[in-house]
Amino acid sequence: MTEPTGKVKGAPVRALLEFRERSIGHEQVEALIESLSERARAELRIDPRAPGFGILASAWYRTSTCAELIAAIERSVPPRERERFWLRAPEAIMAATLSGVHKAIFRVVGSPSLMRDYCQTFWNRQFDDGRVRVFDLEPGVQRHEYHDWGGHDRLMCKITFLCLAPMFRAMGEKNTRVELEQCVSTGAPHCSATIHWTPR
Repeated sequence: MTEPTGKVKGAPVRALLEFRERSIGHEQVEALIESLSERARAELRIDPRAPGFGILASAWYRTSTCAELIAAIERSVPPRERERFWLRAPEAIMAATLSGVHKAIFRVVGSPSLMRDYCQTFWNRQFDDGRVRVFDLEPGVQRHEYHDWGGHDRLMCKITFLCLAPMFRAMGEKNTRVELEQCVSTGAPHCSATIHWTPR
């Protein structure tokens, strides 16, 4: 299997690890960290005693390294609890990355049409490769597609799509939900999902 290329910002990965800590406690997260390869721990400069475990929100990290950490986080969740975990985790990620004044500004100026028109700009703030395409399918429904993402990882892809629901709620949209459609990890030509909300 080809190792993902590219880089990702530390903010969502750090938020995901902090979310897991709140569920299982610091000692269990330390054990999770110990399960990582020496290379991953070194590249993340991970430190259980540091704020955010030493992961810097604004720093760029190799996608393959972050993918290893995300996979370790998923393994720490019992299989019967994983569906609920992946529904709750995006809320925690967006709460951490859209906080304070940023959340207030996003609510005032954010909109589904802005997301459609500036989707690549939003993407480039978190990933250093890949293309995003957004289509309005009907009122209250958009399709989001990820293309040419050399840094693609199955779980990172899933999380990124699922974060659309709390992101749209931060814009003030109601009854948001995401339907995952296809993923290159299963042989699809690109990844896609639809985001649904109640039109105003």
